[in-house]
Amino acid sequence: MSFDDMAGGVKQRLPIQYYTRRKKMAVTWTRGQREVIDFRGGNLLVSAAAGSGKTAVLVERIVEMVTDKDHPVDLDNLLVMTFTNAAAAEMRERIREAIEKRREADPQDRRLEMQSILAPRAQITTIDSFCLGLLREYYNHLDLDPAFRIGDTGELSLLKGDVMKELLEDWYGSGDQAFLHFAETYALGKSDFGIEDIIFHIQHCHGRVKLNNLTFRHAHGNPISQ
Repeated sequence: MSFDDMAGGVKQRLPIQYYTRRKKMAVTWTRGQREVIDFRGGNLLVSAAAGSGKTAVLVERIVEMVTDKDHPVDLDNLLVMTFTNAAAAEMRERIREAIEKRREADPQDRRLEMQSILAPRAQITTIDSFCLGLLREYYNHLDLDPAFRIGDTGELSLLKGDVMKELLEDWYGSGDQAFLHFAETYALGKSDFGIEDIIFHIQHCHGRVKLNNLTFRHAHGNPISQ
């Protein structure tokens, strides 16, 4: 198990035994964890297995950044992104609890009091929610209707089907022989369902795939490739 330190463009591989030993009121950090918590002034990539304590380390890093005596950072000036709403909620609660524990130890610290107030407004969110917030705030710079909304699964499926039909019509109209052979081989009867299923499967497996970037061929059991 290891940390990959990408700071300053220099990659250092730090082999460590990555674990967190919890006590009632304290955590004993390993050397590698402590290095991540204390590092400042560059980019940092942490690589560690699930359950190894990355969230605890990140929480401690954030708390120490906002309580730094020399170069403090307000909590609402940080952007913390996760993949799920549950993870974002857990991260926010852990940060709030860590700040409250420090306030209990030093109730006269006005900065800790301010960070506790800022915690509910901190940008601790999912990637999707953060991007949606940007669109809602800057829609006027993007030529977006301010009343835009996220389509539900059914609407998106219908739109996807409409786009697929238009694109297949363009391919049929192009007269591309490789595509026509592909369609003849995999179409179900007189419909395009077989073709659509294959392309949707490729899109699902490989992300954003555009039909005009595909090459159709029939060889060695690999009829379609990007």
